[in-house]
Amino acid sequence: MKNTLLILFILSISCTKPKENINSTKVVDDSLKQSITNELDGYWLSDSYLVEVANSRSIYLSRNYTTRLWGFRLEKANLLSNSPMLIGFTEHEGGYDIPIRFDPISNFFIANDFSYIREPFRLVQVDTNHLALDFDNKKEVYRKILDERTELRKVLFEGQFKSLPNDSIIEFKSDGTIKGIDGYRYFEPIYDFTEGINYDAMAFYPSKDSAGIWMRGKLFHFQIKADTLELYNIHSDWDEMEHKIGEIEYKLIKL
Repeated sequence: MKNTLLILFILSISCTKPKENINSTKVVDDSLKQSITNELDGYWLSDSYLVEVANSRSIYLSRNYTTRLWGFRLEKANLLSNSPMLIGFTEHEGGYDIPIRFDPISNFFIANDFSYIREPFRLVQVDTNHLALDFDNKKEVYRKILDERTELRKVLFEGQFKSLPNDSIIEFKSDGTIKGIDGYRYFEPIYDFTEGINYDAMAFYPSKDSAGIWMRGKLFHFQIKADTLELYNIHSDWDEMEHKIGEIEYKLIKL
């Protein structure tokens, strides 16, 4: 009887300890996954594309980016769900969504579908503001940003300028605000070159409410040469979707 009780006691201990270890491991895994999703949550745009925009001072010349995606979104709630998704897009359209999953062995999110990107990859944090799609032989790096328009404004236009020849001050802000140009209060850089515009351009609007519909604003071709921003009128034929560059309207010197 005593031997039987001793055996039952030993069995009860051996059965209880693994459960405690499993629960402890699960808590650690969940905590780590939560931390990883906090870092991944956000809006990511091709870093090489943004570097090329900064170097060339041209969105149009940077349009042939080398990363598989122009960018993507990662949402914390979605990453913690049973069907996490990398929400991909190009400069023209969305819909490039890629199923991913969390691999508890490597502690990385990895591709779970190869219908669009046909190679396995994992998401690797480079630093706080950079994330890589890590393929076996190559890493494609993306930069964390607020959104593409804000980032392009920061890279190319943000700041104060002196307008020649009258020396008035014009200011462009990263949120799209314009100060100092009569009739216009908001602007957007154009990055989707599928509507008949095949050169660098930006759209000015009387207010933010008109943004996104070019016909409600005024289109300008821009050229950036050192510290000078030149804006040329664009004459548009909306029926034919033709846009011709005209005379220079503003010559602005960066302060």
